[in-house]
Amino acid sequence: MRGSPPIILRLLVETQTMHRIYLEHLDAASGSTALIVGDEAHHAVRVKRVREGDQVTLFDGQGLVARATISALETARRAMSLQVTIDEVHTEPLLQPTVHILTPVPKGGALEQMIDQLSQVGAASWTPLVTERSERQPRSLDRLRRTTIESAKQCGRSHLLEIRPAIPLSDAICLSCDTVVADTQGEMVKSRSTTEVALLVGPEGGWSDDEREQIAQSSACVMRCGPWIMRIETAAVVACAAMLS
Repeated sequence: MRGSPPIILRLLVETQTMHRIYLEHLDAASGSTALIVGDEAHHAVRVKRVREGDQVTLFDGQGLVARATISALETARRAMSLQVTIDEVHTEPLLQPTVHILTPVPKGGALEQMIDQLSQVGAASWTPLVTERSERQPRSLDRLRRTTIESAKQCGRSHLLEIRPAIPLSDAICLSCDTVVADTQGEMVKSRSTTEVALLVGPEGGWSDDEREQIAQSSACVMRCGPWIMRIETAAVVACAAMLS
């Protein structure tokens, strides 16, 4: 009706999920107890405000998952801890196909963002790829590992994205699995009928002529991620998502 105030409809969707706690050495059986200390305890108590009786999910980053109930907590700043009772334990398989990402280290602070996004998408691992035009190597692997943990807690995956040692292109194209090289000259990237894929993304300056020759002489499949040239971190995430779609 003319002159009437607009009607604004707002849909509020609230999803409640159990808080996830990473416990590297999770050795649990139904009915047993586990003690959570350090950063994980601090985050659960101070940030997530968990209380006795709340249910949480524990995972070890290798597929073991436990549903547990908080039976006691200590909130003293220097001795913060949670004691939980295990209610149920199960093991989750790796996502298939298993996609391993190999890229040069992207510029600036884009590496941690790429690792976070690859974890969310479902990549199994990331390896620094050494090429003729690579500019740098990761400085802090501990910081990257923490990124994989936080990402896994957020997105719900039970296997941490693995950070592997750097390898040169000559070794990468000889890996014992289906190998795909991202390049604008290839066909459009798509999922593969295989259980394990190594996906190689080149440096910002592109592959050198010698590297293109190495790739051409290998059994690697060349695919492109889209119509335009992408940054390393963008191409890696887009191609990984396409492989898993």
